[in-house]
Amino acid sequence: MARYNANSQSVARHHCRTRHPTATSDDVLIAQDHLKRYLCKRELMVATDRVNEIFADAHGLYDSAIERLEAGDIRDAADKAWCAIKRASDALILARTGTEPDKSPITTRELRRLGGQDAAVFPLISRYAAARDFLHGDCFYLGLCEPLEDTERLIRGAIDYIQDAELLS
Repeated sequence: MARYNANSQSVARHHCRTRHPTATSDDVLIAQDHLKRYLCKRELMVATDRVNEIFADAHGLYDSAIERLEAGDIRDAADKAWCAIKRASDALILARTGTEPDKSPITTRELRRLGGQDAAVFPLISRYAAARDFLHGDCFYLGLCEPLEDTERLIRGAIDYIQDAELLS
């Protein structure tokens, strides 16, 4: 993504002076301001589109989790539900910070940081950790999915997490 920086200032200055050789320093400042606003809007649009894509991915993973659950494959359903929660967390983080986490530990760290800054995000931390530990770690990797009713409730509850993350993004 483009970012406004010192190079952007020189681009605006060059553009203004080559197109308008009599441009004043005020004209250059105005051109720099317009370029900065354009780049910021463009960056926001790209980030917003990406946030929507990630949330759509989270919903797709959730739908797959429910399909696997109804097919009787609780381990795969648990992992897909975890992945849906992780993707929703990534989208929330991208929406709030402008940076998409590339690994689970970074998602965890950034979600905790956001939770420390915003009381509305704070409850997501424990829900994220429960999904990571129980659905992903215990059930999917270790096969420890008992009691099945609790695991199914966590899998089906992933949609609530996704929707809450969307509301907070």
